[in-house]
Amino acid sequence: PAGGPRGSRPTARGKKRGGRSEDPFARLTRKLDKWIDKNPVLSGLLSVSVVFALLFLFWQIFGGVLRTVYDTYLKRYADPYVKRVVNFCAPHFVALNDLLGEKRGFVETARRMFVPRDVVVKEL
Repeated sequence: PAGGPRGSRPTARGKKRGGRSEDPFARLTRKLDKWIDKNPVLSGLLSVSVVFALLFLFWQIFGGVLRTVYDTYLKRYADPYVKRVVNFCAPHFVALNDLLGEKRGFVETARRMFVPRDVVVKEL
């Protein structure tokens, strides 16, 4: 047994440096990258939810202004085209909404999606 205090022998690994000298942003980025690699599905869902939250926030802030600008400058030019597209798509959405409202189960709903049905569409 050699003399001296315990733990005074140098290790092969060297001295561990504290994280104080490291860039904190680089450390957080590394941690985030590791988390994304470990949880790809959750990171995808997080990305989609962040995008939707930002779009919702954008619409809450600028939606009124965008509507006003549309009504003032674009409505008279764009309405004929918008009405044509809405009139083409509306029966499909009304029929799908009616079908989903019946609550018949997944297989029966999927089977009945391709059966034509009469629908009443409200005019714009």
